[in-house]
Amino acid sequence: MKVLVPGETCWRTARADRAAFLIDNEAYFSAAFDAIQKARRSILLLGWGFDPRTRLFPDGYDGPDDPDEVGRVLVELARARPELDVRLLIWKSALPIAASQEFFPHKARKWFKDTPVKFVLDDQVPFGACHHQKVLVIDDRVAISGGGDICVDRWDSPGHLDDDERRIMPKQECHAPRHEVMMRWATCSVTAGRWPPGKPWRRRRTPAETPGPTMCPQP
Repeated sequence: MKVLVPGETCWRTARADRAAFLIDNEAYFSAAFDAIQKARRSILLLGWGFDPRTRLFPDGYDGPDDPDEVGRVLVELARARPELDVRLLIWKSALPIAASQEFFPHKARKWFKDTPVKFVLDDQVPFGACHHQKVLVIDDRVAISGGGDICVDRWDSPGHLDDDERRIMPKQECHAPRHEVMMRWATCSVTAGRWPPGKPWRRRRTPAETPGPTMCPQP
C-alpha cells in the first residue's frame, strides 16, 4: 500500500539531493537564519502562525530591539538586497486563536508596512478550516518544512529543560518546553515552479504587485 499518492494524499513526490531532520526549533531557527542569509532571489514562508518579534538565537533576555528578531532580519535583508523577493503567507487566524498569540500574526501587518517584505494574511479557507502549512523555501532550491511555526513561544532545545531562560518571551515570561520536528532538503528545484500557495497568494495579491506566472523564479 502506497501512502504518498500524488493528487490524492499529497501534491507531488520528488527526490531530494540532500535531506536532514532538524530536531526542535533551536536547530530549525538556526538553519532558517543560515538559509535566509544566503538567499539571493527569493524567501517564501508559509505559516499557521508568525510573530516578527521571535528571536532566532534567544539568550535569556528579551529586549525591544534585539537584532536577531526574525522580522528585523527579514526587513534588513530585503532592504540590503533590492533584488530579493521576500514573501510571507500566514493564516489569518480566528480572533480567539489570535488573542492567545497577542493578536499576532494580525499585528505583523504594521511591522512590515512600508517595507520591501510582502506580508499577506490568508483567509481563503473553508469555514472552520485553517491554513496549516509550515514551509520555508529559499531560492527554490532549499526548503524546510514540518511542525514548527516561527512564534515567540516555539523555541526550545532538545534538552527541554524545566527552567531554560532562553524560552523567554517579549513579556519576560518563559513558555513551557516544546518539541518540534522539521526536515530540511535541497534539490535542483524544490517547487518545480508550481508551488501550491500560488493560487491563494494571487487571490490576496495587492494591485501594486507585478503579476507573474509562478511564485518562484526559474533557475
